Amino acid sequence: PQLALEMGDFQKAEEGAERLARLGESTAAVRYNIGLARQKSGSHQEASRHYRRALEEKPAFSEALVNLGHSLRALGDEPEARRVWRQAVEEKPELADTHFAKFTPQA
Repeated sequence: PQLALEMGDFQKAEEGAERLARLGESTAAVRYNIGLARQKSGSHQEASRHYRRALEEKPAFSEALVNLGHSLRALGDEPEARRVWRQAVEEKPELADTHFAKFTPQA
């Protein structure tokens, strides 16, 4: 599934990750990859569900938090998106520079 994601074949990535989940490999990484594939194909509600499942297994999964925030924002829930993004930065402070620098005022 990871290679398919990197190549932009989101349907194939989703199918591969779903297959792994059905085979009992429902890890945080598998759920994250399903969420990412769904997000890239515009299914933000489903993406959010899978990101949340990944976070149930691995609460400090900062990449899942960042992308959950993007899906929530796309669904119109800006306050919750910001709350999740703050949590992501608390888990991994360097995200403030790599993902959110454009949102912070320059001194």
